[in-house]
Amino acid sequence: MNFLKVFRSVALSNSKVYLPTSSGGLFILRYISKCFDKHRGHSIPEFTAVYEIMESKFKSYCESMLPSYCLAAAMDPRFNGQGLDFLVKDISEYLSMLLLNMDTKAIEARLHDLYKGYESKFAEKEKPTSDRIPKRKRFDDSDESAVEKFLEWRRQKEIKTYGPTELHKYLGVNHTAYMTNEEFQNFDVLAWWKDNALSFPVLSKMACDLLTVAVSAIAPEFVFSSTSGNQVLDYKRSMEPSEMLDCLFCMKDWEDARLRAQNWTDDDMVKYYADSEQC
Repeated sequence: MNFLKVFRSVALSNSKVYLPTSSGGLFILRYISKCFDKHRGHSIPEFTAVYEIMESKFKSYCESMLPSYCLAAAMDPRFNGQGLDFLVKDISEYLSMLLLNMDTKAIEARLHDLYKGYESKFAEKEKPTSDRIPKRKRFDDSDESAVEKFLEWRRQKEIKTYGPTELHKYLGVNHTAYMTNEEFQNFDVLAWWKDNALSFPVLSKMACDLLTVAVSAIAPEFVFSSTSGNQVLDYKRSMEPSEMLDCLFCMKDWEDARLRAQNWTDDDMVKYYADSEQC
């Protein structure tokens, strides 16, 4: 149970639909890697057999890791450049393997190349003049000791010298130097970029694009729940064209946003549309 509850926690944190999940992807991978390291060499044969299969699959997954995980993590002010290096090294140490696709120098080079494209398209003549205080929202991770260790490490890092671009300025600042554990947990990365768009007008557009990518291609509840999955695609709707399915999903999202009821379940939506006056 201690081993599997980590994966349950990760599944729940990755099932967000209206909040970004990509920025915390590396932190989640570190959380899982630490779990594997903690339970390695268990004395129960039955558990060891299952553990070895799961660890092998997880390592193969990390070996083919897409750079988007690291790029999105770099766009989270809690991690940016130096924090990214911390997470990658910890994952490598816990799994006893070298993560070639998550080399921090290569990722930073990718960021600068990507930023050049955004700068050529969105750069404005006027320079930004002001900063605003960021809003914060809950960061889902039950491993509080990992947060404390990370914040302690970040406080020891000095601010680098600024470079000529917004990206240099952003990566050169330790944004979590005086951030408490509670502030880290409640941090809202989208609100931060919205509030700092004047300071980083080009980089904020790049951050929004990178943070759009979801950690999971499909919400876990659709995989594990037969009721919610069947109400999206059951035998009655299996012949619907893709355009109609797109319309159904969009209509549900628009209604949720309009009513500020983004936590509705499928049962709630069925009851809502059962009333002809609401259609």
